[in-house]
Amino acid sequence: MKINFKLITVIALYMTFLVFAASGLEGTLIEICDMLMGLVGPLAYLLVSAAAVVYIFGQFGDAQMRARANTWAQSCIMGAVMGWLIITLVPVFLGALIAASGVAIDASSAGSGACGQMISDMAPPFIFF
Repeated sequence: MKINFKLITVIALYMTFLVFAASGLEGTLIEICDMLMGLVGPLAYLLVSAAAVVYIFGQFGDAQMRARANTWAQSCIMGAVMGWLIITLVPVFLGALIAASGVAIDASSAGSGACGQMISDMAPPFIFF
């Protein structure tokens, strides 16, 4: 497996800029969560749509093409399910992480995104460890 160092460098620089742009670590985490919420949902929708198209067009081929299309469609559906798990569990995990650090999140520091709203609505004693 080949490692793409350019992509890793770009992601690391982006994360570094986010850390310095936000007022604190919790603000950075909420911004990253908001970015995930805005990106993963539409991507999961596209994966489900691609699965449907691949499955339909795969039915016009021979047995090998049908089997290959079924595998691709299942992979797309699993990717969409993983995206749903990500946008469901990341706000819960970040809320618990921020609550465990003892930082109070109010509406002004949470921002206006969906993830910030979910984290600020969580009860403070929501700790996993």
